[in-house]
This record gives sequence, C-alpha cells and structure tokens, in this order.
Amino acid sequence: MARPIVSMFATIQDAPGSESIVRIHMPNNTEIATFKIFIQNTAVLIDALIKGKITNLSVGLGVDLPGGIKSAPDSSADVEEGARFIFNAANGGSARLRLPTFDEAKFVTGSDLVNLTDTDVADFVTQIVDGQTITLQAQHPSAADESDIVSLDSARSAFGRERKVG
Repeated sequence: MARPIVSMFATIQDAPGSESIVRIHMPNNTEIATFKIFIQNTAVLIDALIKGKITNLSVGLGVDLPGGIKSAPDSSADVEEGARFIFNAANGGSARLRLPTFDEAKFVTGSDLVNLTDTDVADFVTQIVDGQTITLQAQHPSAADESDIVSLDSARSAFGRERKVG
C-alpha cells in the first residue's frame, strides 16, 4: 500500500485561460502550518520561471486507501470517458466534479444522463449533498467559495480531460 503523502498544488493559467496544475510532494510528517509558508515561498519561485499566472495554491493530504476498493482498473477503463456532476450551492452558485472512467452501465439506456436511481449513484449523490457525521463531527462538501452544497443540478456524460478548476 502506498504511503500517504502531503502535496502542494499550484494552478497555472495561460493567456487564453487554460489551466494546468503542478503537484509537489512532501513527506507525510510535514507540519501543515509551516507547509503553508513553504507553498507561498515556492509560488514566488515558480512565478519567476513561468509566463503564466498562478491562480490557486492548495494542499492535498494523502490518506490510506480503504479496503474493499478495486486493486486494478477494469480492462475497458478510460480516463477520457467520464460523468460530470453539477451541484447547486446554498448561495446560488454551483460545484462541479467529473468522475473519470465512469461505468457506462450507470447511464440511462440510450442517453447521456447518469441514472440517478442506480443505488451506487444515489449513495454518492447523497454523500456529496448531505455529507456524513463521523464521531460527532459533520463532514460536508462545499463549493469552492465554501457555500454548502444543497442539491444535485445535473449529472451526464463528459468525455475528455477537464482542467477547469472550481
């Protein structure tokens, strides 16, 4: 099993508005408070090397993979084939996410719509909309501006890699 890591992410935008993400890994014992300063200092150094604009800096915390998930991709898995879920936020905005390698059996037959009555799909949507309480602590996804996600707007096929952040 891979060891959890901490990662720095820098989103870089080019002149036409396309974005690309740089990831720099750090050891798992990295202190987040000092890592935040490291990220900001590194962004200044990256900025001196690029023509684009850094639009976002973030931290990713690696965690152990849970038991019971696939140990290998299905032979037909393709990251270009996916489903895009658009959720409504409490402030009227939205939150989008794309799941690559989405199982085609989870679409409504003859349609590009995700089958929202499928148990696995319904469980996922409920987790994103309602969150989960773990040891009396509510864990609830939000839009990029921290507004609560309140409902699903749409879910349909989305082919190709999406680099849009937010």
